Parts: sequence; structure tokens; C-alpha cells
Amino acid sequence: GINAEYGKQWYQRRVREAVVSTQSTGEYIRNTSHSGQIVSPEDVYRESLYVSLASLPGNLISVFLTDIIGPKPILCVSQILSAGSVFLLWKFNSPEQTILLTCVFNAVTAPIFNMVDFLIPALYPASSRGTAFGFHCSLIRVVMIAATWMFSLFIDSSPTFPILITAFLMLSSAIVSLFVPNVTSVNH
Repeated sequence: GINAEYGKQWYQRRVREAVVSTQSTGEYIRNTSHSGQIVSPEDVYRESLYVSLASLPGNLISVFLTDIIGPKPILCVSQILSAGSVFLLWKFNSPEQTILLTCVFNAVTAPIFNMVDFLIPALYPASSRGTAFGFHCSLIRVVMIAATWMFSLFIDSSPTFPILITAFLMLSSAIVSLFVPNVTSVNH
């Protein structure tokens, strides 16, 4: 239908967003995420600043709540909220809404990375923590590259499949993280 066609166009614009061409003066950037309109570099930097600052609340929440409720609940809730924010992609139509969604996604995913960084070393004995942490971080990088490549295969298709896969994987991760042992003295 109309919504599926719009979703396909939206997804193609998001993927091509990385392709930015400059005019001969170099003062303005034509960005496909703004429907081809010319935007100033200040706008691009401002949007990047908003997206970067959006992770601050998630980082602060994870820092202050880790000792109170433990890393496992923070990890589970953050993954569920992240999966929910992925579903909002279908409802957002303008560049401003897309920036807002990106900010929300960054805010709710920041605690995930913090808790993974907290849990990985805590789950291994002291003699192998460095190796375990290095291995997991390397594995995460490889998976991120593979995920980017896999999602690029769906450029010409509907965004429904990648969105559903992302949400499914985040929800699956939340369920799996329930089985992570408690590594602090907090028992919930």
C-alpha cells in the first residue's frame, strides 16, 4: 500500500544519507535525508551534536542506577526500550522527527553498551578478564560490520524486514540477558 511504498522510500533515503555531496563553494551540503534540500554545515553539526548529547541521560542513568538495582535490570529494560523505539521508525516522516527518534534511540541504547562493558569483565576470572573483554569487543565489531552489510542488501526492499529483525534481536537479547548471573551484591 501507500504506507509500504513510503517506508521503502524512507529507508532508501536513510541508507543514502551517508552520500553527501558538496557544492563547488563547499559552504552548503546537499543531504538526501532532507529530501534533497540544501542544508548548511551548521545544521549538520547541530544535528550531530543533538544526537551525541542524547546519550548523556542514558549514560547518567546507567552510572547511578547500577549500584542500586544492578546491571541486569538496566540491560533488560534498555533493550526492550530500544526495540520499542525501532518500531517508531514507521511513524516518523520529517527530518526533525527522524533526528528526535535518533536521539531517543541513542538515549535508550547507551545503557546497553555500559552494562555490557560492566558485565563482560565481571563474568570472567581476574586472570582472563582482559582477554575476554578484548575478544568480546572484537566480536561486537565484526557483528556490527556484518549487520551493516546485511542491511545494505535490503536497500531496494521494504524497510519492514530490517526493522522487524532489529526489534526481534533486541527483544531476544533482553530475554537472554535475564539468564546472566548477578555480578553485584544486589539481589532482585
